[in-house]
Amino acid sequence: MMENDKMKEKFGELVRLIKIYAEKHPGEEILPGLDTNNPMFKMLISNFENIKDRVDFRIMGMMGEQMPNDIIDDIIADLRGRLGTDADIVKTNNITKEIEEKEKDYNELPTAQNHEALLEAIDRQLKNKELSMKEIDDLLDKRMQIQNIISSK
Repeated sequence: MMENDKMKEKFGELVRLIKIYAEKHPGEEILPGLDTNNPMFKMLISNFENIKDRVDFRIMGMMGEQMPNDIIDDIIADLRGRLGTDADIVKTNNITKEIEEKEKDYNELPTAQNHEALLEAIDRQLKNKELSMKEIDDLLDKRMQIQNIISSK
């Protein structure tokens, strides 16, 4: 199981770097024959968060334990080299700090103004194109709860 987690983590880092590269260099090849405009590539990269927990990365070991690791490490190193400092960009994950702060403000003092500020923060986050379906569902659930509280008053 531990090897599966390590491989999943490596693939996660690879996908993160590919997303950054694709954003910074649209239409360029990431690997020979694989450019950022390839529809299949776009679909796999955008759905990685949704499928990563269902994929058994141990299958990579079937090609020989070290080969896939070396290939992935080489691609990650290459992308890091091409991206330079951009490789260290970390996107805010899940619910942003802004939402957490607005939620804290609301919980401390549940006023209409704090309700609206929290809803606006959620709406801004929902515009983030890198959210997974689960993150979108969580945000929409949170938004619905807040609206129900507002309408019940």
